Amino acid sequence: MATYGDEVDAPSEGSLHEMLRYSWDETARRWHNSTKDLTNEDFSADPGAGAWSIGEIFKHQLMLQGMIIENLEPGAAKSVERPDIGEPGNWNLEAMFTYREALNDRFREVWAKVTPETLMEKRPDMRPDHWAEWPVGMRVMRPFIDIATHVGQINYARRQ
Repeated sequence: MATYGDEVDAPSEGSLHEMLRYSWDETARRWHNSTKDLTNEDFSADPGAGAWSIGEIFKHQLMLQGMIIENLEPGAAKSVERPDIGEPGNWNLEAMFTYREALNDRFREVWAKVTPETLMEKRPDMRPDHWAEWPVGMRVMRPFIDIATHVGQINYARRQ
């Protein structure tokens, strides 16, 4: 599993690729730190009022990572071995953390090959159906922002 220090590598240039790479890596670092040293009990604690547990938020973030990668390069996330991450009340934290890092690595591999033209392509055959006319760039940024939002939710829940 990757280890994250206090900072990620700064952008080497002002390009779109470097800015998004930096944003991805910084979000990954914050996500890692938000879940560091948490237990299965922490992941499974019911916050009440129908809200998701930390484990359910984490599982959703994993799904979003895969969605981003699939939109950039169809089939690229599906080729990452998905371990049994468990279920509410019985999460496999090591598998969740390992899968997160494998998806982070796959994103970096795929992102390095993405062209500006790719970001404007459509993926009408991919889910969700109501995104059929969205360019890939929107299909990447919407779930990416969602992942970052959920990092904040985990940090908030952790502090409770």
